[in-house]
Amino acid sequence: MIRYLLIVFSFCFFSAKAQIPTASANTKCSLLTVSAGSQLYSLYGHTGLRFYDKQQGFDFVVNFGYFDFSTPNFYLKFVKGDLKYFVGIDRYEDFYANYVFEQRGIKEQVLNLKSAEIQLIINDLATIVNSDGKFYTYKFFHRNCTTMVADLIAKHSSITPAVINEIKEKSFREIVSEYQSPLYFENLGINIMFGYYTDSKADAVFLPEQLFTAYEIQGQEVVSKTNVLNKTSLVLDVPWWNSVFTLFAILLTLVFVHEFTRRFLFVVLGFLGIFLAAAGLYSDHVEVLWNYNILLFNPLFLYFAFAEKKSVRRKTFQVLAVVSVLVHLIYVLNKPQLLLFAPIYAAVFLLLLLDSNLLTAIKQNRTKGLNHNI
Repeated sequence: MIRYLLIVFSFCFFSAKAQIPTASANTKCSLLTVSAGSQLYSLYGHTGLRFYDKQQGFDFVVNFGYFDFSTPNFYLKFVKGDLKYFVGIDRYEDFYANYVFEQRGIKEQVLNLKSAEIQLIINDLATIVNSDGKFYTYKFFHRNCTTMVADLIAKHSSITPAVINEIKEKSFREIVSEYQSPLYFENLGINIMFGYYTDSKADAVFLPEQLFTAYEIQGQEVVSKTNVLNKTSLVLDVPWWNSVFTLFAILLTLVFVHEFTRRFLFVVLGFLGIFLAAAGLYSDHVEVLWNYNILLFNPLFLYFAFAEKKSVRRKTFQVLAVVSVLVHLIYVLNKPQLLLFAPIYAAVFLLLLLDSNLLTAIKQNRTKGLNHNI
């Protein structure tokens, strides 16, 4: 419902030429940077673009971050990479009240734009919200609420984001993992989905705080004034069970409890590998392509779940499985997901060790040796 209300408001605000706000010397355009929220999709913060003129009596915020949860096949479209986000126009007081209610911080940077540049941006927005251009295909790193705002400003002015140290020094995966780190299972899931591309160095700002910094460090040539509109008071409430120790406990229990639970674990790991392979073929998101996590979540594990214990090929497949996990482990030794995957490494090696009957053979040899000594 919110989607349609926003589109109606946007249409009414910019529906006719006479209703398009006219920028004057008193018109201001500012970047609004909202701090992280408590939901997974809000962990990275949010960016809005505010236009206001007290004399003319308008004050609204352009928001490129709207999506509709009721979209048919929402999650399939998200994984596929063709989920449509859309631009909406909010009244500033509504935008402000919403994030104050969520206890999230709001910082404002008044941009050093000429009235002619502000008018060009407003005119462009009027065209966007009155056409199919209000919908865009979301991309994790290159097309989101932050990049869309930065691109719009750069299109009609000389203001572009500076290259900040974080972009120079860190990969996409390292950057987003820092935001996700309080939530272990969410962080683990996202890192499982991300493939080879996310290990490359970030090539431009793509998160709200990054854009704030990229403008701020350029001084008054870009930002004439910075205001703190609301201080964050949100304390992220992380459940006690959302930790690496919980996963260790679950996996070790499944490994040692019974032969049936070990087979179940092989099935889960194997089907997860098939899912990753399918997502890489199906999705338009470059971030999930060439997902080397298939080496860890190996579809070959399904063989161990269903094949006979005395199968001739079993030892060969055991060696292949061990080698694939070792290759994965070596590759991620210097990557942020190493500790995230630690319980999975432990479980997989124990599964393969028990499946090879190596422990049984060792016990039998010790028993024979003891009987011989007696």
